[in-house]
Amino acid sequence: MASNNLATTLEQEKITSNQLAHQCNLNRSTVMSVVRKKRTPAPSTLELMVKHLNRMTKKSYTVEEIFPPKVRRLRSGPQPAR
Repeated sequence: MASNNLATTLEQEKITSNQLAHQCNLNRSTVMSVVRKKRTPAPSTLELMVKHLNRMTKKSYTVEEIFPPKVRRLRSGPQPAR
């Protein structure tokens, strides 16, 4: 299961997953899967969700705040050894 701060942020901002899905033009089940930490979306979807979250709240959340780097690495596959 992927970790993210989306559910907490939506609750703090009093925004429903349905509202975010509508603003992002995403399927409600897609957003709910992310909120419930059942699915890690593609990087472009992460950016889209944060972009619209910022528009809705008039704040400046970053992708890293809502979706920590560990989440993005899981989605993009294994990282090369350093």
